[in-house]
Amino acid sequence: MKLSKKAIAAGFLVLLVIALVSFFLLAGTYIKFSEKGEEKQKAALCKDSVRLRAATAVNLAGQEIKYSPLLCQTIDKKVSGSPEEVQKAIADSMATCWQMFGEGQYKKNIFDSISTFGGDARCFLCYTVAVDPSTKFKVNTIRNLDFMQYLSTTPYRTYGEGASKREEKYIQYIQSGAGRGYFYGFLTEEGIKPGRAYGVMYKAKHADIGAGGAAIGAVGAGTALASFFTGNVVGLFGGAYLAGSALISAVDTMLQNPTNIDGIFLVDISDPDLRQAFLGGDAHCSYVSDAAGG
Repeated sequence: MKLSKKAIAAGFLVLLVIALVSFFLLAGTYIKFSEKGEEKQKAALCKDSVRLRAATAVNLAGQEIKYSPLLCQTIDKKVSGSPEEVQKAIADSMATCWQMFGEGQYKKNIFDSISTFGGDARCFLCYTVAVDPSTKFKVNTIRNLDFMQYLSTTPYRTYGEGASKREEKYIQYIQSGAGRGYFYGFLTEEGIKPGRAYGVMYKAKHADIGAGGAAIGAVGAGTALASFFTGNVVGLFGGAYLAGSALISAVDTMLQNPTNIDGIFLVDISDPDLRQAFLGGDAHCSYVSDAAGG
């Protein structure tokens, strides 16, 4: 049945009221939080706004419209300490980023709407993590395989009690803790080292989980993936070493490639090629210095 102009106008008015109420409720919370500027509060506000946006989405005249604002901003932080402490800080940032955008549970891309950030890439920079040199970690590096091992073997959270108690590792949490997900690490051959900064990014799906969208990488649609590609990007694009304009073009293609599950990226943004590819290319991940509406 075709809706009349009056019915459509009334529907928009209802959505506008919902949006305004949502905005003032969340904005008041943000003002209180931003005064303290604490990481956990900013992450919680983003998570709540994402949840509200998904809950208030309305189908109007065949188009799904999300008027509730996304109040998310990129969290900039510095970490220092031993290699173990630095790995935990980065791993926790990855887990928090995954939480902020629904842990892969939403069947549709949370960024799909009339107006939002995320862009064509459907990618958001949750964290910038600057690794400061310290007495415990000055010149050594954390090798890529070592960090992958850390994510694969270190418990992120536990369930149950006594004999039924079980641990969930960081990678397990992203891959299958709530919804399905994947992880890519885009680091140089130096790995993680003091004096460099790393971006933790959330990559939204393009299609419903059950749809025929492209699988992640070269694996089957039912398989999650956790991998590192180093030496700028090796393995993901035919095993070739890519840099400069070739890397930017390849990452643009990857960011726009239809996928059917969400993911987390860890990117060495101190590397000029990787920084340009993920934050400056045509299809880039969004950096938001203040809470975003839309």
